[in-house]
Amino acid sequence: MPYMGPGTRRLCVAYDVEHYSQRGTRREYATQRRLVDVLEFAFGEAGLAPGQYELQEQGDGGLALLPTGGSVDEPRLIVDLLRALGNALAELNDDLVDEAKVRLRVGLHEGVVHPAAHGYVGPAIIEVCRLRDADPVRDALAASTAPMVAVVADGLYRDVLSQGYHGLAGTAFTPVHVQVKSYQGRAWIYLPGEVISRGANPDRAETPTPSDASGGRPLVEEFLDSKDAW
Repeated sequence: MPYMGPGTRRLCVAYDVEHYSQRGTRREYATQRRLVDVLEFAFGEAGLAPGQYELQEQGDGGLALLPTGGSVDEPRLIVDLLRALGNALAELNDDLVDEAKVRLRVGLHEGVVHPAAHGYVGPAIIEVCRLRDADPVRDALAASTAPMVAVVADGLYRDVLSQGYHGLAGTAFTPVHVQVKSYQGRAWIYLPGEVISRGANPDRAETPTPSDASGGRPLVEEFLDSKDAW
């Protein structure tokens, strides 16, 4: 059996674009560029420099491995990432026709991973992809107007997101049972922008779109407008 390199604990983020295969080659090309721009913006808003995360690309989706432990403020990282993804997608889609809009399914899990010959291995890698692709997650996004749906593994939800860190209430998440292939378990679904209608704390203020200190255009818009691919 070959020697496996050292295992490191990572926050695993699996993502996939809704209805990607129905777009045709030209729109698939544009969608991939938009996806990269959204991810770069969101990781930056979460406080990560390019060298602090790794991507395993899959065309219309992929897997991001983010740091945990040490000096990483994990609650802040996760909450800021979810907010930045939702804000970036909402502003992006505001300027696109319906057929070109980018909506994401995003899975979050945490565990020990090992670099391998064609990516990474570890139980959390498999499980986060199962969460992302589960029918309840697909159905939740299809039935909503939200730009994304996030599904969080039960342990990560209970440890971090159930605590209401940084203004994201634990009641913003809905429990679901997930069963995909040999994986089954409890998970928690979050739809940005639909929290109040689903029983969240009505006293929680809505999160404003990030803007610069001068009160000018939103940072998301400025970032996306700076990309030549648009």
